[in-house]
Amino acid sequence: MLDEGSIATSPTTLHVDCSADGLERRPIEPIFANQKITLQSVRTCQQVFSAAFIGHVEASYDDDAIKNELCTPLPHPDTDIDFLRTSLTNTLNGARWAQDEDLQSWLQKARLDGFTAPDSSANDVDPQVLESTITTVMGAIQNLQKLLAEIDAGP
Repeated sequence: MLDEGSIATSPTTLHVDCSADGLERRPIEPIFANQKITLQSVRTCQQVFSAAFIGHVEASYDDDAIKNELCTPLPHPDTDIDFLRTSLTNTLNGARWAQDEDLQSWLQKARLDGFTAPDSSANDVDPQVLESTITTVMGAIQNLQKLLAEIDAGP
């Protein structure tokens, strides 16, 4: 039975309800815990990349604490404030990943990663532009943290 009528069906027909929220907000939990992997996004709105990244981290690192440090989950944004939270976590994740040379090498070769520059272009970066970018990003992180602290504190 549908809102505007019905259709013929049989017990051998599979019906899939595609009206459910496939990205509903769920509680964040550690991705790696007690031999269990809980898939969550580690980059904003990049579920497929996140799954591949988590798989790489699982295969490449032994310590769950390091794995969870590399894989800080961020929920799919639903509100304007969520955009601020996911932007902050996304930026902090990227900054942490940039500190790991082996991980950077993997990211530069990952087909699903459209955000890490290929290794061949790293030598073309003007040091002044890089320094300016880092300063700007650090300022943005501080501003996001301050703004979210004010929002969380309420009126």
